[in-house]
Amino acid sequence: MPYSYTTINDFTNNTPFQTLIIDDAIETIAKNAFQNRKDIQCVIIEPYVKEICEGAFRGCTSLQCVIIGSNVQRIGPLAFEGCTSLLSVTFGPSLEIIGSAAFMNCISLQNVTIGSSVQKIDQAAFRMCTSLSSITIGPNIQEISSQCFEGCSSLKDIISGDNVKIIGLMAFYDCISLSSATLGDNIETIRAGAFSHCTALSSVIIGSNVKTISDNTFSYCKSLQSVSFGPNVQNIGCSAFECCTSLSSVTFGPNVQTIGWHAFCGCISLSSVTFGPNVKIIDYNAFYYCTSLTNVTMEHKVEYIGCGAFDGCKSLLNVKIGDSIRKIYYGYLIR
Repeated sequence: MPYSYTTINDFTNNTPFQTLIIDDAIETIAKNAFQNRKDIQCVIIEPYVKEICEGAFRGCTSLQCVIIGSNVQRIGPLAFEGCTSLLSVTFGPSLEIIGSAAFMNCISLQNVTIGSSVQKIDQAAFRMCTSLSSITIGPNIQEISSQCFEGCSSLKDIISGDNVKIIGLMAFYDCISLSSATLGDNIETIRAGAFSHCTALSSVIIGSNVKTISDNTFSYCKSLQSVSFGPNVQNIGCSAFECCTSLSSVTFGPNVQTIGWHAFCGCISLSSVTFGPNVKIIDYNAFYYCTSLTNVTMEHKVEYIGCGAFDGCKSLLNVKIGDSIRKIYYGYLIR
């Protein structure tokens, strides 16, 4: 038998129930209102409610389904954190903000569709949702915040909205089932560790507006075989592709200028590298222990080769260096 309440602040009634209907007299579900209730299995939030505050249903471990009303605009931080039985969430058409860690550790949640009204998904919103297999990101999201889907170990597919510009720090870190990522042409920034340890990721297409591949962006993506750099990539950060052990070839775009330290360290299947015409800096240990690398040809604009840049490349037979070189550190080619 459903229960209906007209005032919700800090709910202390111990009467057990399974279905909670929050009716039209309520505008706000207050902070921690139903925190750690073990009896609630279903929540129906009717249209008058506008906000679900911080921790409102946190730790409701029996909660299986949530239907969020048509006028809810904001889901606060930790609102459903630790709802370990939650299988499905239906978002209403007015939802604009999903707060930080709002669904973190909802380990049974399988699919999420984020509608066109949503403008912001805060940090770690779906972190460690280990059963989440697919995510559809609406057209008005401009940033996938840091750690947003970190540890979503079942996530296989991402459908990203056309307006996403920023992929945050460690946004998809350790998504070990993610097999492909197409980063749209509107993406401008990929922050550090965004796809690090995505061990099933086999191919990446980087859009035309990305200028920097940040530190550790794709490190330890051990199934990554190919990377297509957009024409505007200028800098490849430190350890960006470190230990991508299946990566076999790399062709740098025309505007790449800097290859950071350890950028391709330990890429043991990498056999060929084609440097673009504007590469100036190959930093220390950039290609350290790329044991299959046989030939390297550098264009005339290369000015600096760091210490140990090609150290451990025991199959390297030929290195051609252009005439613009200004500094080669001792030991760049020790094998």
